[in-house]
Amino acid sequence: MPPTAPPQPRSIRVLSVIPPMTQLNTPYPSTAYLTGFLRSRGVDAVQEDLALKLVLRLLSPAGLDDIRACAEALPKKQRTPLVQGFIAHFARYRYTVGPTIAFLQGRDPTIAHRIASRTFLPEGPRFDAVDAYVDPDDPDGGDPLAWAFGAMGLADRARHLATLYLNELADILRDAVDTRFEFVRYAESLAQSQPTFEPLAQAIAAPLNLVDTTLRELTLEAITRHQPQLVLISVPFPGAVYAAFRMAQAIKQAHPHIRLALGGGFVNTELRELTEPRVFDYFDFVTLDAGERPLLALLEHL
Repeated sequence: MPPTAPPQPRSIRVLSVIPPMTQLNTPYPSTAYLTGFLRSRGVDAVQEDLALKLVLRLLSPAGLDDIRACAEALPKKQRTPLVQGFIAHFARYRYTVGPTIAFLQGRDPTIAHRIASRTFLPEGPRFDAVDAYVDPDDPDGGDPLAWAFGAMGLADRARHLATLYLNELADILRDAVDTRFEFVRYAESLAQSQPTFEPLAQAIAAPLNLVDTTLRELTLEAITRHQPQLVLISVPFPGAVYAAFRMAQAIKQAHPHIRLALGGGFVNTELRELTEPRVFDYFDFVTLDAGERPLLALLEHL
């Protein structure tokens, strides 16, 4: 009688995600690299960049509608001048956000002329520095950006102005929705150089705001789309820690059977002597150092 073949391990689908916030125009490579590595070992692996998806969802016409609702819900005495200007000129913000995002993504280069003309985008305090470059020896005021882009740098000039516009929308989000919101450094103070887990725990236990709700929706959409059994959340910087725990919270509440692992550059440097048990209310595993061997060991364990 021929020997019985050893049982084959059950296939595990792995979803790797980057939480907000990271550099939007320079995708962090960890999830792409690990997904490629896992696929090379025959693992059913996929990835999502929820940092980028969160910003694209918020900075859209529908997203601006939600931000305006939050701004208008603020008592008038709590509305900053920036928020007041956003409400007053909302139609213009809503009209320009889609084309501006399309331009920055390279989907519509033709709008560069309109952006560079400085008559298309609404301009708030972020644009004040542009006019500071006017040559005082030019009786007509001159072109304040000529020194940087010259006559031929139309696309770069438009990208610069479009970036100021997005930064201003981020400022509006901070003033109207979440005081911790920033590109890249979102809620960074909750994770950087904190002696205890308590500030982060209190923030995660607080009611959801618009940013939290949107991130929760995107997270659960990704789970529904990919149906993973293991989710890897890669945290490269302190500004991605808060969102990582919010994502884990959403997954644990809606899909308690899914295993979650926390890793990435921040974890490798800041959590090497982890003693806080509450971390494991949200994550089942913490991986340290280069991700390949720990992940293979983890998959073997599961």
